[in-house]
Amino acid sequence: MDRDVCKSPESYFVRLRAASERLGLITPFLLVVNFVVPWGNIVGYFYRPDGEHGRPYNSSRQNIQSEKLWDTFIVGDDMYRNSVLKFIPRVVEGPWALKKLVGTQPAMIGQKVPTSYFGSLDDGYLEICIDVTKGGKMANNICSAVSSKASLVSIDLAFLLQGDSTQKLPEQLLSVMRLHHVRLKND
Repeated sequence: MDRDVCKSPESYFVRLRAASERLGLITPFLLVVNFVVPWGNIVGYFYRPDGEHGRPYNSSRQNIQSEKLWDTFIVGDDMYRNSVLKFIPRVVEGPWALKKLVGTQPAMIGQKVPTSYFGSLDDGYLEICIDVTKGGKMANNICSAVSSKASLVSIDLAFLLQGDSTQKLPEQLLSVMRLHHVRLKND
């Protein structure tokens, strides 16, 4: 199972950077979400369309609280990041029992499942590596249940930063990815 996927010579990030250089473009800062699961990795790459000069910021939003929270998250240490990274799953389509098991309750994912971070502002990416394989029994049970029905399921995985005071509200989404009828086995 891969961690720090952007360091691999075949990674999407390395290929994006090379293509950007060839075309004379600035490579955008990427937020990378990497789920390490028993059968491999689920990796999502996100960029900020209004980011400026390959950075994850927009100067016109610098006084907005969610922007300040994002800045603190990027430069913060793992303990801080784990204290504010919120995860919200939602089974959009699938068996009722699976919808009940997964639920829609927000969770501070870094406090529930081992989560590490790779990359930096200077590296041009921040990878959030969520290692479900080293998580507790509940995380692995949910993962196994979802994988057994993956071809029948659509699930949304949302990430945001916890606004823990009125000054840091409203919270804004960092990213959302939908896994739709994923085939985990070769036919």
